[in-house]
Amino acid sequence: MTELISKWVTCDGGPLLLVAKEHLCAWEGVANPSANRKVETRFRWNPEGPATDYDRACDVDDYLGLIDVGYGKGLVLGQEPFMTTWLPQNDGGVLVRWVFAEDEEKVLTTASSIPNESYQDSGLSFVVGDSSLVLLAACESSKDQIYPRLEFEVTRGQYRILTTHYDADENTSLLCHRLKLQISN
Repeated sequence: MTELISKWVTCDGGPLLLVAKEHLCAWEGVANPSANRKVETRFRWNPEGPATDYDRACDVDDYLGLIDVGYGKGLVLGQEPFMTTWLPQNDGGVLVRWVFAEDEEKVLTTASSIPNESYQDSGLSFVVGDSSLVLLAACESSKDQIYPRLEFEVTRGQYRILTTHYDADENTSLLCHRLKLQISN
């Protein structure tokens, strides 16, 4: 049996964001950009106000996308705001997105047993420094928290991101993004 995780991140709508804690202070969510910062986007959550960081995250029209956050990059988990958690592995870990399943145990057991060949290279890589990573609802700023957040550590280095939409059976479907360590710094 896989150890159950009690920390899942979700929100009422919109994408999730994975970002290094050291860059989180640069994320302003749906708040108006500070210090006369101009944000360019296609999507506008609030057409009456200026474009925001949240709008930039919503511009990602795929399962994943990288965007600038401060002096680093943030990984946007686009499409649906599925409940998401982190499952550590020896060479990185998996962002497990719960599409549908009977319970948490089934989700984690399934995520732990997905064959490597089920994953497809997303073409994206994510660099991790010394800071822990934080998974949060992209609508939130670094200061304002409404939804649960998940903070975790991974080894410093460059990670290739692999993705699978995995249907284990008619009752279990997951969207998983594997961060696989390529180069350790």
